[in-house]
Formats: sequence, structure tokens, C-alpha cells
Amino acid sequence: MAPFVLENIGGLIAVASFGATWTLLGPLRMISGAINGILRPRLALYINSGNIEGFNGLLQLALISIVIVGSFGTLATAFIGPFLIEVLFDPSLRNAGFLLPLGMAYSTLDVVTTTQMIALQTKVK
Repeated sequence: MAPFVLENIGGLIAVASFGATWTLLGPLRMISGAINGILRPRLALYINSGNIEGFNGLLQLALISIVIVGSFGTLATAFIGPFLIEVLFDPSLRNAGFLLPLGMAYSTLDVVTTTQMIALQTKVK
């Protein structure tokens, strides 16, 4: 959503809250690229060598790890999100902390779908 639209709907605090939340979620959005760089060569090695069990094992391990870490992160931000926003930004933006669990859930789903896309692309090649 464009900041000027958000400002017209909710005011400057809404824009600042959105910006604070998006800033904290920035590093999480980069995880998809990191997983791409780590998993793609290993999965391709398993496929090229005909080791389907290794491919499936690594893929399952990656997906289970992502879901566990993402679930823990979502729960953690549900408890400390408002406090984290207050400490890092400003107490007036405390409500942005309530958006962090949604952002964590989104980031987790993004990484899961990226991992599945890597697996599909690796099998196709």
C-alpha cells in the first residue's frame, strides 16, 4: 500500500507504524534469497546423482525447520512486538507491534513457498 494512501486513511501515525513494522521485517524477507542460495545446489546434487531419498530428506528437513522457526518467531513477536517497537522506535508507535506477528507469519509462508518452488525447479532441470 502506498504511504500517501495510508496517510489519507489513517494519518501520519499509521504511516510511521507501517514503516516501523516493514523495517523490522526487512531482514526476514531476505531469508528467501539465502535459502535459495543454500538449498538449490544441494538439491540439484541429489537429483543429478539419482539420490531421491536424500533430496526428499533435505527438503523435508528444510520445510520442518522453517515452520518451527517461523512459528516460534510468530509467537515471540506476539508477546514482545509492542515492546520491541517502543524500544527501537517510539512509544507512540506501539500499535505497530501488533502487526509484527502477521508479518512473521507472512514471512514464514514466503520462505515455505520459496523452498517448494526451489524443489520444483530443481526437479524440472
